[in-house]
Amino acid sequence: MKDDTIFLQEAVHKAWVAKDNVLYKGWILRLSEGITKRANSVLTLRYFGDNVAADIENVETIYRSRDLPVIFQIADYHQPENIMGILESLGYHPCDETIVMNRNLKEFKITKWDSKISYTTEVGVADYWFETLERLSTSSSTRILGIRSIVDRCTFGKITCYAQENKEIIGTVLGIIEADNLGIYNLIVNPDRRREGIGEKIMLKVMNWAQENGIKSIYLAVEKSNLEALALYRKLGFDKKYCYRYYEKDE
Repeated sequence: MKDDTIFLQEAVHKAWVAKDNVLYKGWILRLSEGITKRANSVLTLRYFGDNVAADIENVETIYRSRDLPVIFQIADYHQPENIMGILESLGYHPCDETIVMNRNLKEFKITKWDSKISYTTEVGVADYWFETLERLSTSSSTRILGIRSIVDRCTFGKITCYAQENKEIIGTVLGIIEADNLGIYNLIVNPDRRREGIGEKIMLKVMNWAQENGIKSIYLAVEKSNLEALALYRKLGFDKKYCYRYYEKDE
């Protein structure tokens, strides 16, 4: 559990790149444009201090100097062990419980299917991927610009996959490659076309590409409350590795 948690947490940390990373007594303070909690939170895998409450206060000062909310990301394995209780005593509360899942591709068999929808995998991230993400997610342009900054900062290999029908993109996903691991980010399907198996086929297309290109495993994170997504990933052979949650407080 500990080794899996550290490996995958560090993989996500390196793939979803914060604008600035400040090392504070073993914690990694990720400071960005305020877009996405993953790039704007404290990673608590290691700790070398001796006064947790005082160190939390110092961390708060750093985040507030950047006009950013103070958020701690706490995985099942974290340091120090008593940090959750201390955070709660200081007014923090847990939210956004998330499950990290992994799929080994060793036993995966390449899948073929006939469909009027075309599924295409591309190396790199074109401008229209961000435009598609904005259109399908109805996210603000500010949020999309923030995500673009995060993706652009990542120096790892990247792929995108699209589901297209009658020249219209109706689903997409981003993959980030580190060595022989592939991280899945922002799988999304047009809200009017959900429950048609499009997301599943996008994932199968990505898994096919990954296996053909020497990727050994795929990881992803999904909110615990997203029962449909969890059912899909379990159907595709993904297993739970650990959970994490964010701790924040009303300012």
